[in-house]
Amino acid sequence: MWFAHSRINQHQQYGTGFFCHLSDLENAITSLRSVGFPLSQVTLVANHFRRQDQFAGVKLCDRLEELEISTERMHRYQARLEQGEHMVIVYGIEDNLNCAASIFYPHRIQDWQTHSQLSLLGEPSRFHGLG
Repeated sequence: MWFAHSRINQHQQYGTGFFCHLSDLENAITSLRSVGFPLSQVTLVANHFRRQDQFAGVKLCDRLEELEISTERMHRYQARLEQGEHMVIVYGIEDNLNCAASIFYPHRIQDWQTHSQLSLLGEPSRFHGLG
């Protein structure tokens, strides 16, 4: 499968969602890898990663402060992370995000939404939930 490598000014978007179970997240990342999705466009956020080798090629964060997210969103996301959920952030053009979403849904992603960069920073912009 061919994936467009996005340029920052080429309608770059972000997709965010949560996995309640680590096994679902691991299977989703394995599926992304198997179709050739550029894992460098994926960031995972959790309070703790026990088996980091499962996520080779993916950026791992244990603090939302490392990301450019508005304070309001950070608090909402942090509450979910404190409950043991794992957050995934994917960036790219719309086609890449749609592909990632189609892979994540069978693995039970929750609250998948796409955002422009500005909406993650707290500015008003369009975003939509895909599930």
